[in-house]
Amino acid sequence: MPEDYTKYGDGACDIEPLADLYKTTVRQIAAVLQIPQKIICKAPSPDLWPDQSAKDELGADYDLLDPILWGIEHWWKTEEIAQALNTSEEFIREIYGRWRSAEHKRRPPLTPKLSLRTVGHDFRLPYIPNSTNLEA
Repeated sequence: MPEDYTKYGDGACDIEPLADLYKTTVRQIAAVLQIPQKIICKAPSPDLWPDQSAKDELGADYDLLDPILWGIEHWWKTEEIAQALNTSEEFIREIYGRWRSAEHKRRPPLTPKLSLRTVGHDFRLPYIPNSTNLEA
């Protein structure tokens, strides 16, 4: 549940197999899969402008951010996270605030209900493999 998610960019796909993983976990999986170190160690960046860095944007690298987000996810108190990671409570509150304010980025786009059956709301058909029967 990263807070640096690019709205309708990272999520523009049919399936997101890595979306529920922290960046540090993805790197660990990449190492097990023997992905080249050049790729694993590439500095994360939204790439919205030249020389943009996720670390500069977020104020820390993922080796610190991921455990903070893990603590938030597991309902740890601010002081518990700060003590466990040897960082300030102020920084934890800042990250928590940014994470909360980015909630809209972790949700799919809204679809107004304008017709009888709206895609994504009440127009969902059961998945039946190889079904070609068009009779009701």
